[in-house]
Amino acid sequence: MTSEYLVTLGQEAKKAERKLRTLPTGQKNRALNQMAAALRQVQADILKANQIDLEAGATKGLSAAFLERLTLTPERIEAMAQGLESIAALPDPLQKN
Repeated sequence: MTSEYLVTLGQEAKKAERKLRTLPTGQKNRALNQMAAALRQVQADILKANQIDLEAGATKGLSAAFLERLTLTPERIEAMAQGLESIAALPDPLQKN
C-alpha cells in the first residue's frame, strides 16, 4: 500500500462520514443490520478469500502469530455480525430520528 492510497482512503472515509452523520437513526440502524446479514450470507466467500490471503501471507513469510490474528472463522465472522447488531442497538449519539 502506498501512502497516496492511504491518504485517498482516509479522504473517502471522511466524505462518507459527513454523509452518514446526517442520516436518520433508523436508516443507519437498518444499514448496520443489513451489513450483519450480508456478512452471514457471504460467509463462505469470505472464508475462501481469507484462506487465499493466509496462504499468500505464509508464502511471504508472515509469522504464525500474525497469520492467526488474520484468520477468519465462522465464529469470528458471527462475532463481527453481532458487533454490528450491537452498535445498531445503541442509542444514536447524534439522535437524528
